[in-house]
Amino acid sequence: MSDEIDLPPETLHLIFLHLSPQDLLQCACVSRHWNGVAEARLYSDITFSRRKLNNHKLVPALKTRKHLLRRFEIQLCQQFTIPEANLLDIFLDYRPDHDNKRNLSPGESCRYHYRDRNLFGDDTKTRPSFPMAAIGPNRPALTHFSVVGDFESSWLLDTIIYNLATSSLTSLKIKFSFGPNHKTYTVDLERILETFPHLKDLWIAGYKHQYKPTGEIEDSDPSTPKTATTATAATSASATTDSSVGAGKQYRLESFTFEPTTLLSRRGPNALIFIRRLGNLKKIGINALMPYLSRPQNGRPWELGRALQQYCPKLEYIDIDGPVPLWFFDLPILPYDKIRHITRVANESLPLHVLKKLGGMAQEANWTYRMLRLQEQELGELMESKSAKPFFPHLKTLVLGGKHCLSAQDLILLGVHATFLTRLEMERWPVLDGYILDIYDTDAAAAAATQSTKPLPSSDINAAVEARRLCKRRIFNHWDLLLFLQRRSSLRHFVISGHNIPFGNLIVKPFIPRIPDHLINDDDTEATAEAKEETLIILPWACEERLETLKVGFQVSASDPQEHGLVWKHLGRFGKLRSLHLDQSNLFTSLSYGVEGLLEGGMSETLEEIRSLPGWWKTKDCRELVS
Repeated sequence: MSDEIDLPPETLHLIFLHLSPQDLLQCACVSRHWNGVAEARLYSDITFSRRKLNNHKLVPALKTRKHLLRRFEIQLCQQFTIPEANLLDIFLDYRPDHDNKRNLSPGESCRYHYRDRNLFGDDTKTRPSFPMAAIGPNRPALTHFSVVGDFESSWLLDTIIYNLATSSLTSLKIKFSFGPNHKTYTVDLERILETFPHLKDLWIAGYKHQYKPTGEIEDSDPSTPKTATTATAATSASATTDSSVGAGKQYRLESFTFEPTTLLSRRGPNALIFIRRLGNLKKIGINALMPYLSRPQNGRPWELGRALQQYCPKLEYIDIDGPVPLWFFDLPILPYDKIRHITRVANESLPLHVLKKLGGMAQEANWTYRMLRLQEQELGELMESKSAKPFFPHLKTLVLGGKHCLSAQDLILLGVHATFLTRLEMERWPVLDGYILDIYDTDAAAAAATQSTKPLPSSDINAAVEARRLCKRRIFNHWDLLLFLQRRSSLRHFVISGHNIPFGNLIVKPFIPRIPDHLINDDDTEATAEAKEETLIILPWACEERLETLKVGFQVSASDPQEHGLVWKHLGRFGKLRSLHLDQSNLFTSLSYGVEGLLEGGMSETLEEIRSLPGWWKTKDCRELVS
């Protein structure tokens, strides 16, 4: 009797999760029992890419173990290609008749009857015909399929997706890139959602694709088969619709990432009809890979926002990469007979004695004054927020990557209304995109215009009034960002990179002017510093009691230790902070610059890391601060 006791497969599986592929190969040779568990782990997650030089060695093993595949990723480029025969042998479970003239005998190998050409080869040859009725049970039951790269042979991708098991696939990711001929792929979005009823994560992006013009969602018998309709160089997942998605039923999709080139600019009453069946959607990602080519020329962000608000009540995560026309609030457009309060402020002027002193700069100064007064009036109305309606009332996470265009109006209203917002990440400061900022709700504007027959005459000041009336967005500034932070108490993670906040924007103005340095005596230096510190106030942020992660930059005067000390004390208010990243800050981490204020508020009990500190922080200061 053997003294060896085999571990249960469940225990072995948990152990094998932490092993490398080389170790798994060794474990597969221990015993038959270990072999089965090790191979299930080894061949469950496969990636083909140019970084892995042994891709061709996996093909023979995958042909006989395709039933173990659960996740498969293909990363292609012009420097790395895979013969079509190898891909088809992995994903298809039948013997295709290549020239449709003779059948293969059971013992013949498939490789002699595929065209041995690469994905970037000549696609003008005749496409092989496949007996679709011969799909076998040995297909891989994939839960995740990802393909990224340049496709010269569009029918190959369509054939693979066509034959994926519809009952197991929960994640599908496709990214189109520029191929040799720069073809345009057509994505039938509605057909994909109907074909894969268990899909929870859909990611379709890239440079060169378009969405098929939408039509009414068919409300016929869900058991009726739907034939594949794929155009030249098209990507369309077409198969028999699963009976679990009947007429009017909701898809299971929880995450949807797309490129906004054509999806946001589709027209007609059914342009966004697919959103009506996305009641389970929790996350959307808008990936504008090519900012100057990805802008919808006729974007209508108000339609998208209202559709998501009405049909996607569970939406809580938004990830935007690039300049995308997406609004977070529905702002009402005013008719001309209800903007008297705006025109009154726009016609205000500086006092005459001030204008006389300014001389030739009077006109420019008066224009700046009026613009500031209009902005001040707008901020007051936004803070009251009586008529603004949130498109995403349950938003918890907002991630803005690349050159985003978050507006000041949306940011301030997020500070007032976004009760559940806990994470805000901005990879960089917003960019000034004239096209996106010039968009306004044309439907509401037309309706408001019919209520009055007295439009404003053409002038520079009236153009500013008209922008206020139409609720055109503008890029937020430091004041808008601080207004948001002073009101949004639910934040736990706040990140903004690539920019720093000047000290002058942090303090409350006006303050008592400084005493000139030549009038300060040595005996009065300490008293003067204390007096200045009392005159400078940094308003607290509403999230000080909850914030756990903070990444922000501050710009202070290098010759003024008091400014450094005030910022350090301000940061010391965050009692639950765990990670502090002072990105692009010029704060001096020295006791003579008040760094001890960082730990006066109890942060020493929770703080785990401080990043991006300058290299001149002396060891002596570190020891004194810790002690």
